Amino acid sequence: MRSYLAVASEHFSEQICGSDGTPIDLVDTVLPRSVDTPSAARLMRAVADAKREMRIRLGSTPAGRDAPLRLAVITTTEAGTGMEAKTAPLPLQEVDLETESDRRRVLQVLRDLERDILAS
Repeated sequence: MRSYLAVASEHFSEQICGSDGTPIDLVDTVLPRSVDTPSAARLMRAVADAKREMRIRLGSTPAGRDAPLRLAVITTTEAGTGMEAKTAPLPLQEVDLETESDRRRVLQVLRDLERDILAS
């Protein structure tokens, strides 16, 4: 099973990729515990990159600019024949990843998603 972090809208998703360019998979990755670490800074840049890519993609669709964006974990089977997406309630349009308080919110939401996935 693979559990990829993503930024998702109703019809599209953009995987959140690590510094090596590969999608962040919760099976292989431990999320940072604090926003004050270098790994958290890299994660927030990756979230910002995925958010930007989704805004670009959605900008070319009817009413796409208004589509809500959410953090998600997309789980697939090893064979790729099954897929499930679990989204967080936090609307990313309301998040400023430059502020420490919003970075804390995002990290907490990601950790909650991670906990939900690992518990199932």
